[in-house]
Amino acid sequence: MAETKQDQVIVGNPKSFALTQGNTYDVIERDGRKITIVNDNNVTSTYYASVFKDEGKSKAKAEAKPKAVVLPTTPEIMESFNYDLENGTIGFEVQGNPFVFATGLGNASTNISCGVRQIFGLNNFIDSCTEYLEENLPHIPAELRDEIVDAMFVAGVKALMENVTQVAMFLASTNTNYAEFSRLDAQLSPMTVASHTRMNPNSNNEIKVWVLDQQFTN
Repeated sequence: MAETKQDQVIVGNPKSFALTQGNTYDVIERDGRKITIVNDNNVTSTYYASVFKDEGKSKAKAEAKPKAVVLPTTPEIMESFNYDLENGTIGFEVQGNPFVFATGLGNASTNISCGVRQIFGLNNFIDSCTEYLEENLPHIPAELRDEIVDAMFVAGVKALMENVTQVAMFLASTNTNYAEFSRLDAQLSPMTVASHTRMNPNSNNEIKVWVLDQQFTN
C-alpha cells in the first residue's frame, strides 16, 4: 500500500521532463523510491526520489550550519575609542554596540618638579581591559583581544598626556615580574626618551622606570 503524505520536495537533479531545478513541488504520493507530483506541465507524474531533495531536510541542514562570525578590527574599534579623564572611564563601540568600563589609569604631580608628572595604573589598565573584553566579547580571539588592549593602552596614555598642560615629561614605572610586563614595555618604548631598570632594595623586585616625552603626542 502506497504511503501518502502532505509534504514537499525540491528538485535537486532536473534531468527529467517538466521539472525545474530548485523549484518546490507538493508530494502527492510516495511509493518506495518513487515520488508522485504535479510537474511544470500541470501533469501528475511519478519520478525517482533521487531527482528530489526533501525540503524539510534541506531547511534543517541550512539552519544547522553555523553563521559566520564577523570579527571587528582594531582600527574599527579605535575609531570610537574615548578616554573620559574626568570620570576615569573607557568607552568604545563594537559593530554599533557601545561598551564602557572604569580604568585606574591616571596621573599625579611629583615632588621632583612641577613639570614632571607620574602616570599610574599601568598594570591595572592592561588587566582590567583584558578581563572586560573576555567577559563582554568572548567571541574575540585572544590574539585580537590583546591587540585591541594594546591599542587602547597607547591611546589612553596619549590622551592622558595630551590633556595635561605645562608638563615637560611624564614618569611611569612597574615591576618587571608583572605577568604582562613585556607587552606593556613594548607599548611604552616608542614613547620613551629614557628608561632605567634597577633592583628595589625594599622588596627585592626589579623595577623599570620610563621617561615619557610629551612631544610624542604632537
